[in-house]
Amino acid sequence: MTPEQEILEDALTALRQRQQRFAEEVAYHAQVFPLSSDSLPADTLEMRTHLAAFAKRYEMTQDQIVRRLFRSVAAVTGVSVRNRGIGQLIDSMHAIGIIDDVEKWHQITRVRNELAHDYALTLTELTTCINEAWHFSPDLIAMIDRVDAHIAEHNLLADENHD
Repeated sequence: MTPEQEILEDALTALRQRQQRFAEEVAYHAQVFPLSSDSLPADTLEMRTHLAAFAKRYEMTQDQIVRRLFRSVAAVTGVSVRNRGIGQLIDSMHAIGIIDDVEKWHQITRVRNELAHDYALTLTELTTCINEAWHFSPDLIAMIDRVDAHIAEHNLLADENHD
């Protein structure tokens, strides 16, 4: 196994663990999400902490899929992503058949960026962003399975991978 394949295997293993935790959290939050403007929770430290925890899990899952898993797939398949931004990496994953809906993945990334950076959002703005993250959460969970299937289909972890 090449060093690139080992990195890919490690990335997939780590994301499998994250996927399970994230799926459990999404299922747990199904009782309260999506939030509506009519039923916004009280602006308390407890509520901000609760929303921030979900936001962090979404952010970290998206980030690891794009920055770690997609980059590792690119390295193993010979797709050059050096000195390229996230948008170009998403485009590259579309070109090799991992991503179907490029625009959706740009939106997923936008939501991640809004959650990851300290933009001093009001509770209403944070709730809107959280609802978008909630909406895209199944896509994050499914993408790990999709990449795993792509890896298996193309024997990317075999000693000599062939397409």
